[in-house]
Amino acid sequence: MDNVMSASTSVGSDALYDTPWRDKSVKWQPRKRTIFFNTHDDIISNLEQFVRLSLDSREGKALALFLAGLFLSVIGLTRIGGLLEILGFLSLFKGATILRHLKRVKPLQPIFENAAVKQFMLSMEEEKTRESLKQDIENYRPIHDFLSSDTRFPRVNILLMGPIGVGKSSFFNTINSIFRGKIFGVARSGSSEHSLTTKFRQYPVISKSNSNKEMGFRICDTMGLEPNHLMEKDNMRYILNGHIEDKFLLDPSRAVAPNTPGFLKQPKLEDQIHCTAIVLDASTVDAADAIKDTIQNIKDMQTVMNSLDVPQVVILTCIDKVCKQTKIDPSNALKSKLIDKTVAKVSEMLGLPQNCIFPVKNYEKECELDPNVDILALLALKGILNSADAFLSLHRDEMDKYQS
Repeated sequence: MDNVMSASTSVGSDALYDTPWRDKSVKWQPRKRTIFFNTHDDIISNLEQFVRLSLDSREGKALALFLAGLFLSVIGLTRIGGLLEILGFLSLFKGATILRHLKRVKPLQPIFENAAVKQFMLSMEEEKTRESLKQDIENYRPIHDFLSSDTRFPRVNILLMGPIGVGKSSFFNTINSIFRGKIFGVARSGSSEHSLTTKFRQYPVISKSNSNKEMGFRICDTMGLEPNHLMEKDNMRYILNGHIEDKFLLDPSRAVAPNTPGFLKQPKLEDQIHCTAIVLDASTVDAADAIKDTIQNIKDMQTVMNSLDVPQVVILTCIDKVCKQTKIDPSNALKSKLIDKTVAKVSEMLGLPQNCIFPVKNYEKECELDPNVDILALLALKGILNSADAFLSLHRDEMDKYQS
């Protein structure tokens, strides 16, 4: 495998495109907020509704800060009033936007050509992108576009599956770390001759910045696939249909009996798997023949998923082993010609479109969070949640059960 990789990276093919082969700045459309004024309510009630919805947005909070500062300045508390005015202004436009406007001022342009200033602005843009993606996912509500205001689906379930040692548990730990604000390992991960995951696990993700609440998705981890422990079709069907509960001792190669403790006989839609993420090591794609039995087993499981209309995406880990430029800076992943080609190979191998294949770098050696690592993981998670919503849209007729 090492020989294969050295051959593919030694001819200068790890060069970067001038522009990204995938746009990382694409955002979900924000949910529209509509204010309904009820003519039967008094003016105070309608005003309360207006204020509440206004303060629910960043712009509303910034404007409130600015107006509070203005009021304090008028009544003589100029110092604290001026401070609140500045905070409101900065909150509204954010630092990166202010710098972008200053860059257009001709006398200041030589300053912005300085390498250190360029790096500083780039880091601010990266931080802004990460926070935007992170906030979108924190606000995620399953299939909210199709639901009435009094209907709320509890969460979506994301299944991770793939060969042993490709980084399934590490991907969950990476996602968990992003929303905890620090390197935070919950799932067992690392290198071992056999899979470190021995049970079917369902992990909620808790956001530190959102009052430590569980978010609208759960990540389900399975035992890694290897030649003597390949997945049986019936077991995969049980998992996808929601029969397997958390902490179920599951060997994918052994048949599961319906009378086994932890087997849910009548699962609901909320118990099912709503999207499967197939996790592969990018550095082994060129040498896929070495694990051809495992790859064939994954393809066989895809037929089960397709029969149940469960969407699939691919999480492509270890991209820093494929491209030297990405190892230096993870933000180069979306400009790397090598990673672009690897994505194309996986697309052909598993029969999935390239926009369903997401390159990521898991946290393994790092002790601190890196915005560029986070952005790749958040883009992958965003794509997964979109696919899960697509699955749920096929079950709109079952949503009446979730009315409050």
